[in-house]
Amino acid sequence: IFAMYKVAADCGHPVAASRVGNTYIDGNKASGVEKDEATALHYLMIGAENGNTECMFQVGHAFHHGIVFDADFDKAVFWYTQAAEADDDVRAAYYLGHIYHNFPGRQQQADKAAFWWQRAAEQEHLDSMFNLGLYYYNGADGLVQSKAKALELFKKSTAQNASFIEMLHQNGINLEALEAQVASETHPQRPSRPRRKRSKKSSSWHAFNVSASVIGAA
Repeated sequence: IFAMYKVAADCGHPVAASRVGNTYIDGNKASGVEKDEATALHYLMIGAENGNTECMFQVGHAFHHGIVFDADFDKAVFWYTQAAEADDDVRAAYYLGHIYHNFPGRQQQADKAAFWWQRAAEQEHLDSMFNLGLYYYNGADGLVQSKAKALELFKKSTAQNASFIEMLHQNGINLEALEAQVASETHPQRPSRPRRKRSKKSSSWHAFNVSASVIGAA
């Protein structure tokens, strides 16, 4: 069966190329296939070039992390973007945010990192939510600081994964204190007004009318 997939992959069939490439990643003794990352990437590239989004992501991942090839920012971004745009791949969107945030020898592009983390966060990707929350909390180039947005993202991510609470502490952020800060900024207390002294009530209609006329004239 593997041999048949390989023939199809060599003819450019994207699904077959994905199957063959992933078999070479770890090897398969039952099929007589030895682990061979270079051959794996060769077939994954065939799949990517023929429209297989999983292969697109895997090729991007290889260029990102320097698997077989040297790490290459531009090629990683290209293939991650292909996957993210073709199939709304949440992993590709997350890694695009990561690569724009930090890649050796490249200047950080926080606005692009935020764009892709936002895309992933909209698909409930927790790491992207948390990272985007840190951007809003600290402020970043091309992104307006917003403690309210940071709080919203932190609450969503920590509600689904408690380990993010420890990560907040590592970043010097106390969620309860942040919530109180946002609440005070959103609904600031109004200064109390001095209360006007009321004149004592009288059973005399004449006295009441006099008091009313004095207040009205003031």
